[in-house]
Amino acid sequence: MSAGHRVRTRDVDASDPDAGAPVGYDDLRQGLLADEEWAVQAVDRTCHRLAVAITGVRELLHPGTVVVGGGFAAGLPVFADLVAHHLAALARPGVPAPVVRASLMGPLSTLHGAVALARLLGSDPL
Repeated sequence: MSAGHRVRTRDVDASDPDAGAPVGYDDLRQGLLADEEWAVQAVDRTCHRLAVAITGVRELLHPGTVVVGGGFAAGLPVFADLVAHHLAALARPGVPAPVVRASLMGPLSTLHGAVALARLLGSDPL
């Protein structure tokens, strides 16, 4: 998500005049760093949903490590840890959750991945 995207996240307290108002990425990041409940809950829900998706992929492919990256995750220092927390809670008994780590490429990891995939697909005619 870039700074220009808006997402509705201030929905914790309906008596709050800003409840349901659009919130930009920078506001979300600042709210998370300030430990504001609405921001913490929004990011936690996002990490939980990502962990659910990773759990499904894990059942099929059994990766030992999951790398979380891109601009959204890179700007939120707790993102990878929250995904790891939710993955551990979703793991089947006796089946350890994969290790989760933040990408070393930071916000450009998505771009680097897309370029690598394009090169890979471009080398083999369809």
